[in-house]
Amino acid sequence: MDGLSQDESASIQLYTMESGSQISFSHIFNKHLRSENRKALEPWLYFLKLFFTALQKLPSSAQTIWRGVRDVDLSPKYPPGSNFTWWGVSSCLELRRTLESERFLGAEGIRTLFSIESQNGKSVMEHSFLKNTEEEEVILMPGSCFEVIKQVHVIHEDKQQTMPHFVCPGCNSRCDTKHNGDCDRRDPPMNCIYIDIRDINPGQQCQKCGVPVGDPRPVRYCCKKCNRLYCYACCFK
Repeated sequence: MDGLSQDESASIQLYTMESGSQISFSHIFNKHLRSENRKALEPWLYFLKLFFTALQKLPSSAQTIWRGVRDVDLSPKYPPGSNFTWWGVSSCLELRRTLESERFLGAEGIRTLFSIESQNGKSVMEHSFLKNTEEEEVILMPGSCFEVIKQVHVIHEDKQQTMPHFVCPGCNSRCDTKHNGDCDRRDPPMNCIYIDIRDINPGQQCQKCGVPVGDPRPVRYCCKKCNRLYCYACCFK
């Protein structure tokens, strides 16, 4: 399936396998991927090659995917306008509602939710150990680079901090006062810290002032009606 060999498909199944109360295979694997001691990866080289070859054979998808962390506020690490790299394999979900279950973020306490506009996600559902569940997992490869678009600290479902509003200089498309019309993102329905990030795509410019956007500095904003790109200064009022 998808042109993968039996061993390649099995490597994805192994990575997505859960271990109950035990530390999972994916947790141990990612710990070594993020380690500064590169020799620690040597016992993993065969699996690395098999697993990454399998992922490379899967089609990339451009979509919004979701990742969450429970019981921690990560917003200080991801200020708006910053760029960063995730060095481990990043497991994400296609459906935000899946993160609302107690198995993931739940409905109480401090939580951080990432909304990721990805161009290179790899859907592994057809090869996953959790194939017959609602967990439509999408994997991002190690070394994926991102830019932080914005943050929203949601205290209650009907309250959030005041934010500037998007107004497209080209077609004049804009968001309303509730940020739910033509705004760049919709309000999250969860009580959490909401961090909006995108894949970095270098070599782009603001289509009003011409400033480079995306890499490494000014963040780009895309109008959902006309698809033109702008820097923050040109499109937020």
